[in-house]
Amino acid sequence: MLEYHKAIIETPLGNVTLVGFPYRDHHREIIATLLTQIEGQPVNLCQLKFSDNGKPYFNNVNFQVNWSHSHNYCVLAYGKNMEIGVDIEQHKPRNTALAKRFFAPDEWNYLKEAPNPLEEFYRLWTRKEALYKCVGGSFFKDALSNSLLNNYIKIKSRTVYFIDVINENTGANFPCSTSIAVSKIYKKGVSLPSSI
Repeated sequence: MLEYHKAIIETPLGNVTLVGFPYRDHHREIIATLLTQIEGQPVNLCQLKFSDNGKPYFNNVNFQVNWSHSHNYCVLAYGKNMEIGVDIEQHKPRNTALAKRFFAPDEWNYLKEAPNPLEEFYRLWTRKEALYKCVGGSFFKDALSNSLLNNYIKIKSRTVYFIDVINENTGANFPCSTSIAVSKIYKKGVSLPSSI
């Protein structure tokens, strides 16, 4: 049986279950197996589909799911009645001046004054990835250019909330940042915006 770490993360829209496990090439099969074990309802890989904007989902399950991996570790986030995006990034030495080119001006100013700019760079980066994975759109045009210093952002008739997850809740044994983005689900038959 696969060893994994599980935590319940509270969000403004309800609880998200976060599961961390060692990354392997067949991680999608592992995700289906873990969801079956944890939720007690059959989930198999043939149920895995992708929306028009590339967001993965499992047919015939009553929860939303998203995952990310970094440094041989994978995190899976899932919950009911909300859209979910998650990102994990290992902290690697990096010139945070990259943020000047891609981040919003107030984020760049914040990073320049932050006591730990590298940690804050990754916190903001994982929020941007999680936002993109939660609602879709253009990563470079929309997710990068919006300031995500607050714990929520209003984007085209929806509010997206950000939760920064501490390492103990991911089970990762390396320095990393993990963020979850959640928003309300659009009603069936109402298309999601193609851009945020």
